[in-house]
Amino acid sequence: MGDREKTTKLYDIYGKLLTEKKKEIFELYYHEDLSMSEIAEKQNITAQAVKDHLKNAINTLEEYEEKLGFLKKNDKIRKALEKLLKELD
Repeated sequence: MGDREKTTKLYDIYGKLLTEKKKEIFELYYHEDLSMSEIAEKQNITAQAVKDHLKNAINTLEEYEEKLGFLKKNDKIRKALEKLLKELD
């Protein structure tokens, strides 16, 4: 799983726990595919502030995963289901 894919999966699981500002910037960057400078202009902040918000959001998502492990558990369940489905075929 690539970093971007993992990050968006973490967001799907834990995103509601982020601040509104971090959620908005994350979604603009990862879901709407805006550049940091486009987000900065839209949010009336600097590109460095956008970068800082994104980095902080990703770190927070990774901390939640480290503590709670829902993505890891989800992947284990998915793999077990795939294995069962193959055995049934």
